[in-house]
Amino acid sequence: MFDIDAYLRRIGISERPAEPSYRTLAMLQYAHLTHVPYETMDIVRRVPFSIASDAVYEKVVVRGRGGYCFELNGLFTRLLRELGYPVTEYFGRFLRDADPGIPMRRHRVLRVTASDGCDYICDVGVGGVCPLTPLPFVPHTVTSEQNGTWRIETYPFYGYVVEEYKRGEWRQYYCFTLDPCADIDYEAADWYCQTSPHSFFRDRPIVALQTETGRRTLSGDMFRVFDGERVEEICVTDTKTRDRLLKERFGIVF
Repeated sequence: MFDIDAYLRRIGISERPAEPSYRTLAMLQYAHLTHVPYETMDIVRRVPFSIASDAVYEKVVVRGRGGYCFELNGLFTRLLRELGYPVTEYFGRFLRDADPGIPMRRHRVLRVTASDGCDYICDVGVGGVCPLTPLPFVPHTVTSEQNGTWRIETYPFYGYVVEEYKRGEWRQYYCFTLDPCADIDYEAADWYCQTSPHSFFRDRPIVALQTETGRRTLSGDMFRVFDGERVEEICVTDTKTRDRLLKERFGIVF
């Protein structure tokens, strides 16, 4: 059973929103990013999982786990639709830190229409620094927020590209084209990410949770806490320490 109120409690919201407004959408995205971790632990542990919304609901809401983009953005889509938001899903390519050449499509992207009639790009399935609030789906519009400065630009091949302003220049983050997708369209890419020997998701754990002042991450054997300008680092040398940090700092228990 998909329990909207239980899902809302999982992300720290006690009352069901009254209307599908932009303000509510921004609240939902921020709450999701600060309560549900991005995590790839099942892939690293070679534990197969389904990205069907019922399975993801059980994992995230019932068991208190997290997930990656195919899971989290898919589940968030279902929540938004239940709350009255029209949502169109797209298939994107991650451009940041990509190898030379054109990267494969492996990111789930949401276009959400609020009650003001405006469209926004929403994302709760990114493990790095990301927009904490929805981005207006209006090319060339600059959005400055707690997590940086963002815009959406257009390119001949990549289509729409989310860009971040960093160190004095605009840097490409991820891109997408306007081909509406259904749940089944993501299954092949998810299977690749879970099982292919060429999938970098299988090499090391990636866990991240946004916070009010920064974020917490576990990447490989390095745990970091970003708190404003301060960075705390702990080298994780054994499974016992890793599992303790996952439980205490991300709420993840196997």
